[in-house]
This record gives sequence, C-alpha cells and structure tokens, in this order.
Amino acid sequence: MNDELCPCGSNLSYPSCCERYISRKETAPTPEALMRSRYTAYTKSEIAYIEATSGEGALRDFSFKDSQQWSEQAEWIGLEVLQAPIAEGDVGFVEFKVEYAISAVKKCLYEYSEFKRIEGAWYYVGSKKIRTIDQKQQQKTGRNEPCPCGSGRKY
Repeated sequence: MNDELCPCGSNLSYPSCCERYISRKETAPTPEALMRSRYTAYTKSEIAYIEATSGEGALRDFSFKDSQQWSEQAEWIGLEVLQAPIAEGDVGFVEFKVEYAISAVKKCLYEYSEFKRIEGAWYYVGSKKIRTIDQKQQQKTGRNEPCPCGSGRKY
C-alpha cells in the first residue's frame, strides 16, 4: 500500500483521499473534496482532471497549456481551507489559500471558489474573489499578525 500523504493536507494517504477522484474511480462528494482534489491534481500535473472538473465560465477560460506550465513550474507548499460551508442545493463555495513558489518567489493565492452540481457531479465554475500575493522569502510573519495572503485572518 502507498503510504504517501495526500498533498491536500487531509493527513490521509493519497490513495484513500484524492487519488480516487483524480483517477475517476469516484466523483468528489462535496465542493471541498473537489477543491482539495483539484489542488492535488495541480501538484501532480494531472491537468486533464482539472479540465474535466471545470464547468461554465471556468471551462471557457481554461487553458490546458498554461495550467500545465504553472503546475510544473510551481513548488507546491500547501493548501489551507479557510471555510467550506455545507452546500445548499446544487451550489457550494470554498474559501482557501494556497502557498507555492515559482523561481524562488513565494506566492499566496487566496480564493473564494464557486462550485455547481451538474447531473450529480460537482464542478468548479469560477471564483468570487481571487488574489495572489508575492511574499519575500526572508520576510517573517508573526503568528498573531494578519496573513500576507489578504484573507484577513491571523497568520
């Protein structure tokens, strides 16, 4: 059995967490599960999964080539789910931040993503708020200071 921890930060093994969605053995049961599996897909350059789980405006704006390039260039540091309320009906939202680095420049992506359930499966359809901040590697943020990602929460 593969004991590799899932990159999504669930503390579960990859096979028992996001791999089952990325391999299409199962569909993600919630917007949060889909968002976590999409993050994991980026860390593993599984861009076909990113495309397959995009819908509406997100699919119209999707570039396989650009996504592949970003996925391969980034050093993925971590995902933190800030809020994932239970979806009401066929619409759900997940607020999260992702830390990664490109060319040794640490970045923080903050997003409030929208998901829709279409014919029983969840799809990422867009974001209500998105912000990427470059962080200086040598800059230290104290634990009680505001997070540099712009979420308004403590670091």
